Amino acid sequence: MTEQWYIVVAPSLIMTMVINAFYPYIDLGISFATLALYRMLDQGFTTYLCCKQEKTTKCKTIQAYVNIYAGPAHAMSYRYSAILVATWICMMYGVALPIMFPIGAITMFNYYVVDRLLIAYYFRRPPIYDDKLNKYALVMLKYAPVLLLFFGYWTIGNVQVFEAGDSITPLVNSGIPLTTNHEITPQGNQSLPLFIVGMCILICFIATDCCGSCLKKIHLMPSDDVELLSEEIGTYFECVPINERKRWYAQELYANKKLGINTMGEYAKEQLRTRNGDYRVIKNAPNYEILSNISYCQQFQFTPIDMCDDEIEQEISDVIVKCLYMGYALPGFTEVQFRKDLGNRAARRAKFAKAKEMLKKRNQTADEQA
Repeated sequence: MTEQWYIVVAPSLIMTMVINAFYPYIDLGISFATLALYRMLDQGFTTYLCCKQEKTTKCKTIQAYVNIYAGPAHAMSYRYSAILVATWICMMYGVALPIMFPIGAITMFNYYVVDRLLIAYYFRRPPIYDDKLNKYALVMLKYAPVLLLFFGYWTIGNVQVFEAGDSITPLVNSGIPLTTNHEITPQGNQSLPLFIVGMCILICFIATDCCGSCLKKIHLMPSDDVELLSEEIGTYFECVPINERKRWYAQELYANKKLGINTMGEYAKEQLRTRNGDYRVIKNAPNYEILSNISYCQQFQFTPIDMCDDEIEQEISDVIVKCLYMGYALPGFTEVQFRKDLGNRAARRAKFAKAKEMLKKRNQTADEQA
């Protein structure tokens, strides 16, 4: 790290961090512009730009409409990686380039503002995350101050930059390596306190990571054991939200009577029908069934029975249920005739297209007579 490093490398590094600090606003503009463009293509430019009251759509299914107007899923991993990169770079070069610290603070503030806007107005409602990802990120961040201390020790101890006098060696020939007189061994100068503090913190981290179990047994570290408390949350069926229980029960009755599929016993169905839930309920998918997860429903284009608007959606959902729950079919319903179902679907589509064409001709005739 010499004078040439500050002239050549440092400006490029600072410029990169400044661009990274204000890139969230560029990402914000691109996100909303892309969302508006897709909605224009769906509604038509005149309908969308002129803010007409009667909205139209070119989507053929509800899921296609939801994919356009609900926005994409929130990318939690991308934000964590961006924060980790900005923090580690600021800690690494902060002592050599003190301007890195205000740039890092501005970066965190911009990420906070942009993420608040995107989560509120752009992304879909994110699922409820646990604290594992956050704890893992904090474990990775705890080593950043160690890097700050050791890299700061190496930077401040550079006699070519932070000392004057006879110790500075001028650059005579760029083709010959410069002798900096900079050694890795501790010297009695201004960098020694950083080295001492860095070694103490590093030894503490190594001791806690390698000997943590022993330190917990002798009560020098807090234990990770979770104390079991009586939260009075009730039974499983009482913790399922009322809307999920109604949807689950309706889907099960429909599958029993129409598709001949039985996925639960009479006791479970009676519990779904009669239990009263409390305020402490399950927030995400209430069970491990694939169709209880909204992400799988969107990928399969599955619509629950209480949300089906027409026969086409109902037929598509029936085929999906038959494929996923073949093993639960009742006697007499073991043969799934997919070719027949697809043929009926094609016939209904042709009938619908024919009726639509006849209606269009009738409207044209009426307009000509008028």
